[in-house]
Amino acid sequence: MHQLKHPLAKIAYPDWIKLQRENTLSNRSADHVQFIEKTSQQNEKYRLEEAAHFDEALAATTIHESPVFVIGHWRSGTTHLQNILTQDDRFGYLNVVQSLNPHAFLTRESEDIAAFKETKRFMDNVVLTGKAPSEEEVALGILSKGSFWHGYYLTDKMDYYFDKFTLFNNIDDEELMEWKKDYLHLLKKLSFRHQGKPLFLKNPPNTCRIKVLLELFPKAKFIHIRRNPYNVYFSRMKQFETAVQFKSLQEITREEWERKVFDYYRKMMQKHFDERDLIPKDQYIEVSFEDLKKAPIQQLKTIYQHLDLGNFQPAKIKFEKYLEGLQSYQQNKYAYDPKKLEEIYAHWNFTIDKWNYQKP
Repeated sequence: MHQLKHPLAKIAYPDWIKLQRENTLSNRSADHVQFIEKTSQQNEKYRLEEAAHFDEALAATTIHESPVFVIGHWRSGTTHLQNILTQDDRFGYLNVVQSLNPHAFLTRESEDIAAFKETKRFMDNVVLTGKAPSEEEVALGILSKGSFWHGYYLTDKMDYYFDKFTLFNNIDDEELMEWKKDYLHLLKKLSFRHQGKPLFLKNPPNTCRIKVLLELFPKAKFIHIRRNPYNVYFSRMKQFETAVQFKSLQEITREEWERKVFDYYRKMMQKHFDERDLIPKDQYIEVSFEDLKKAPIQQLKTIYQHLDLGNFQPAKIKFEKYLEGLQSYQQNKYAYDPKKLEEIYAHWNFTIDKWNYQKP
């Protein structure tokens, strides 16, 4: 069993009861259900204590420095880029234990980090520690009813969560207001924790939420990272045997997952292209995963200069030290079936051609 056990474990206990009442969970997930039940109950006193101590202060908190959003479709290099950027300690970020216990990280972070044993991510062997950067969607899956991560847990409704809370299609004003409130609460809590530092944030679903994010933060800056779509496909499919099956509390087949991979990529990237022109040009930059691998310092310098993120030199020293430690890291390798490559092109040629990517 992976030492994370299950990322939903520290959901508010009333929310957990409601989730079970409204959904049919698989018998296969019995161990997960038992673990979430126990952990959620144990964490309830910390959740309530933290709310009593901090909710008033958080409501009065203002995020003075607009966030920097790292965006990009899943498996496009967002984690790699965020791991580098967060070496610059002039910025704050959401870490793993904070994302897994968003109700109580102001009081429980030290204890949670001490209890977290270093491991590796399910899908790509990237080292995972309690202090490693994480993504807001993990926390929203615990804090909010409007998170794509609910689709990972409740795979029968994954299309619903993607359509309503990632693309914001068919969402009414009240639901959207609630989502904004939940997201803003999380970021205020994070800003409070980092004493007002600007935040480096990474969240793939934000790739197609640009209009709404700009409503919250008109001065926000965006770094979009793209990757060869052929490799995105194979990396996403690798997730099925690891992350997707592990997190799901219902049943999902590999064929269903593949259909979603093709469909979600197309919808996410098309909406991104539709909305990115809303961002002022000096607040948006696009980089490729391949260029970041080939010449990381040059790419990072370009990002800092274009977005005016401050003096690059102090950050450069930290970036170089971090990158030196990655020299032994091996990326996943894939067997490329020619028929599958043709199928990928048929679905995703609009980005493959736009970015001039070649078949592997």
